[in-house]
Amino acid sequence: MDHHDYSIPNTIFFIVYLVGGIFSTVMYLFGSPSPELGIFRPKSDYLVYLIECYGLLFIGYVPKLFSKYFHISIPNYFLVVLNLFIIGCLLLGGMLNFYTLFPIWDSFLHFMSGIVLVILSMVILSQHKPKLSIGFMVFVAVTFAITSGVVWEILEYVLDEVTGSNSQSYKDLDGAIRVGHSALRDSMEDLILELVAAIGTAIYYIRKK
Repeated sequence: MDHHDYSIPNTIFFIVYLVGGIFSTVMYLFGSPSPELGIFRPKSDYLVYLIECYGLLFIGYVPKLFSKYFHISIPNYFLVVLNLFIIGCLLLGGMLNFYTLFPIWDSFLHFMSGIVLVILSMVILSQHKPKLSIGFMVFVAVTFAITSGVVWEILEYVLDEVTGSNSQSYKDLDGAIRVGHSALRDSMEDLILELVAAIGTAIYYIRKK
């Protein structure tokens, strides 16, 4: 497959996100929490999922825009990895309830996000002319990864406030509101995992050079 040919992965992931969007729409309109069937998500969560799925239908255009307007090439393998990561978060974690069925799933994905974002940064920065120093690139990459994690937590907070969802796990499964340290644990653990993963990946790049 040509380095710039995004048509095949785009088509596959477009279908996946479309199916996810349709499923979320149906669950939002007609579904209801059913613990005996393993469905713990309230309707507000499916509202978030359908917005995300329909928004992700356009993710396939991002590499083309980068290539056309910024002359930055994003390899096909990374596009596939990025979409698989998103599917792990949104479809498996959220819609199929992996976050509840496998408590470590959320921590695993946040750790992987630190790795993925640093690699993405390094792929982009390595194409800069004139060539940048490895120290500067890993500094920018780690900063980008951590900033992205913070922005993501802010978005989750806003969505929880607006839709009543439970993205930041501030409520128990029975709807009881957590307080104090317990209410902060999810967000803090996510950011710490992303930081550790980002720094570890940066060290790998430095040692590699």
